[in-house]
Amino acid sequence: MPKRILEVDRRGRLFWPLEWLLLAVASVNLVWFLFDFSYLYLHDFYTLNAPQVIQWYDPMKGIERHRTTEKYLVTVDELKQVLAGGNATSPAAQVLLSSLRAQSKSIIDDSPFELVDKQGKLERIKNRIRRHMKSRSATGSFQAFWSAGNLTPSRAATEIKFFDQQLRPGFEMNYYRSYGEDGDFVNNYWRRVDLWFMAVFAGELVLRVAVTRIRYPRLGLQGAIVDNGFDLLNLIPAVNLIPGVHLGWLGLIRIFSYGDRLQRLGAFPSPVAVLINRYSALIADQVTDLVVVKVFDQMQEAVLQTDFTKILPAATRAAPNVANNPPTAIDGFVRDQTKIVVKEVLPQVRPELEQLLTYSVKKSVPLPAVMTSGLVTATLNAAYGAADGALKEDPEGTRLTRQLIDKLLSTLGQEWRMHGTAQDAKEIVIELLQQAKLDYIKRNEVEVQ
Repeated sequence: MPKRILEVDRRGRLFWPLEWLLLAVASVNLVWFLFDFSYLYLHDFYTLNAPQVIQWYDPMKGIERHRTTEKYLVTVDELKQVLAGGNATSPAAQVLLSSLRAQSKSIIDDSPFELVDKQGKLERIKNRIRRHMKSRSATGSFQAFWSAGNLTPSRAATEIKFFDQQLRPGFEMNYYRSYGEDGDFVNNYWRRVDLWFMAVFAGELVLRVAVTRIRYPRLGLQGAIVDNGFDLLNLIPAVNLIPGVHLGWLGLIRIFSYGDRLQRLGAFPSPVAVLINRYSALIADQVTDLVVVKVFDQMQEAVLQTDFTKILPAATRAAPNVANNPPTAIDGFVRDQTKIVVKEVLPQVRPELEQLLTYSVKKSVPLPAVMTSGLVTATLNAAYGAADGALKEDPEGTRLTRQLIDKLLSTLGQEWRMHGTAQDAKEIVIELLQQAKLDYIKRNEVEVQ
């Protein structure tokens, strides 16, 4: 039996308190990265439900309140104070209403929401104001909404409440995001936060490689780094420190190293390992079945597109050059089969051949039995000797044999083209492959879509 080779785990293992400390650091890093990675997608949620979060983290992403929409909301708040102490016909209210009408038109025309891909928020605001004012024009609806005729003492409170509940959230979700020198949006996470984690991960990798080399002195530096490859994954996101590179999604690769870390410490099974162990065999079987079926399909397509007549020579090679040409696969095949026929087959079927030839000679030429038997025996001996001589290393015999093979194959190719034999052979091969594929699908219960 072959000797079983066991895989040796040569990863550097550190002092257990340090291992758990590094696990805590990796946990904080993973949670922070996922928070940063999803921050822009959840920014609207934080704006409405956790304003303290955006006050703390917006500067990390270069986010600030958009001046246009912020000024608009400040003007609305000023109007609310004026209306609380008077009415919409007062000079102060008239100035603010005029300003709001102008700002509303400017917001609709210039769309300050587009910069951060929040045009949908503006469209929602426009739809709501149109429905509220029962108008087809968003600009006309805002002009009518911010008017003294609409904000009468009996309606002002209700209209302002509508704005605060239905329209203000859309304006508050808009923001401005600064550009960096590389022409992309500012993102300070990698340089201000993740850089410190990278330093810890780099130090960890150095320690583990050193421990591996101490335990296995014959192992080279490259081999030690490879054996600690999972920890090397933690440093791949460092490419985001390069100016102009924005591949933040690479931070997701740390999930694999984190899962491996959990499995090594035995804290609880790695989710990645559990999923792989549970589904890898099933996935492998399904993929293998699909690959096999696909191979059958491709083989059928290849046979369908192949001209079988091109497999054989189109014309006979010139006799003078035959001896100089290197042996071909067909030459070797014919020689081997001839050797089998001459050495193994002919001696066993010689009695039957003698009977057949004797019958043919008697039917064609009426000769005495003794002469017929002698003629048949001499003919068979001559044929057997010629075939046996063709197997010996004789340059002239080799030349004549190869000349015969070339002529035979060339003639067969021409006849196949004329009688459609090549097409028949192609159809047979395709049917055999189809049957083999169907048998495999049935035997392995493969689901083919």
